[in-house]
Amino acid sequence: MATTSLNTCKRSCLERVQRRLGALSCVVLSLGLASCATMVDFSSWAVGYNKSVEQARNQLMLLNVIRASEDMPLMFTGVQVVRGNGQNTVGGSAGITRSTTDTTASGVLASTNVTDALAPSISLQVSSGFNFDVVVIDSAEFLQGLLTPISVSTFNHYTRHGIPVELLSHLLVENITITRAGQSTVIYRNDPLGRDYKQFLVALTSLLDYGLTTEISNSSGEAIGPLLTDADLKSGRSIEFSKTIPGLVFAKVPGGYRFIRPGGAVANFCFMGERADRSALPQTSLCADSPVRKARKVAAAADSTDKNALKTADASMSVQMRSTSEVFKYLGSLTHYQTKSADNFLKLYSPAARAYPHQGKSNAMFRVLKDQPGANDVASVEYRGAVYSLPGDGQGYSTTVLTVLSQLFSLSKSVNSIPSTGTVVVR
Repeated sequence: MATTSLNTCKRSCLERVQRRLGALSCVVLSLGLASCATMVDFSSWAVGYNKSVEQARNQLMLLNVIRASEDMPLMFTGVQVVRGNGQNTVGGSAGITRSTTDTTASGVLASTNVTDALAPSISLQVSSGFNFDVVVIDSAEFLQGLLTPISVSTFNHYTRHGIPVELLSHLLVENITITRAGQSTVIYRNDPLGRDYKQFLVALTSLLDYGLTTEISNSSGEAIGPLLTDADLKSGRSIEFSKTIPGLVFAKVPGGYRFIRPGGAVANFCFMGERADRSALPQTSLCADSPVRKARKVAAAADSTDKNALKTADASMSVQMRSTSEVFKYLGSLTHYQTKSADNFLKLYSPAARAYPHQGKSNAMFRVLKDQPGANDVASVEYRGAVYSLPGDGQGYSTTVLTVLSQLFSLSKSVNSIPSTGTVVVR
């Protein structure tokens, strides 16, 4: 009788243990499924990597500006690849504690009670990590792009996207040369540390008052080089000439042969000349849609049968564009110029600049603070014992300048400019 009762008790205990283990298994399975769903959602990690790369890019631009301000060599690196990994681990275990109690009556064993205590344990572990490749960008192809002057087409691209011409002129123009009839040629150099820098500011203000801007126009084909004969073709000199200036078209013309540079859409500087009293502006320098130019065309049509016989001022202007490397140098000079005093920074005053919606309640073109870091800085770097930062408040046009600088830096690169060697792998 006692033996039968004992076996029944064991089977009952075993069933209770199995039920509890089943419940534990369900809990572990539920957590496991939940962890699977969590592993698929990697959006927060992806956004986090994006923000980190953005911050690294801004700091790289600022760091090289500071290097340029101290006349130190520039050094460029880039985050080429970011590899992230994450893992969720769910585990479960259960321990059973058994106790036995004997019941006696009148000295005789009456029954035996067995008690099992189930102690489940569940663990959930989340781990994540990443590694990234940093490349040193110093190939010959990249340096060639870095040292090539920025095209007027790029200048025109930014003006058509609303960036003020005044800002772009300060940032991208190296110098302006103006020649007037009977006067000597004057070169206005855009160097914040130069002795005649104020003269450049005055000249630029005058040009902006005339309506300085850019436009795209179509140019006709241009004959390059001398007229060639059959003897020149046989001697091979024409082949050497074509190698010197690539992209030319060889065409037969009356009297021989000529190399022709094909025409097409080109960008050039011009003046809107919105005020009618700007008679000093030459006809050839006015934009195609300038009100003054249109008015002159109407007047010329009424006064003369020769519609091309328009009066022009005997003056000319040429603009020398900077390279991307020189833009870094210019911003470095501007930083050196303004770090001498907290208020000694370049300010923009043109109507287009004042109407620009992203100046951040300040008209400072590019503002860098030294040893004044803030919690909401756009970028901040430490270099040679000092901390330089682009402030979040009162930044002026600093973020716009930083955006243009980053894009010019990217335009200097190509697919082949990032070497396969010289990669630092951080794991």
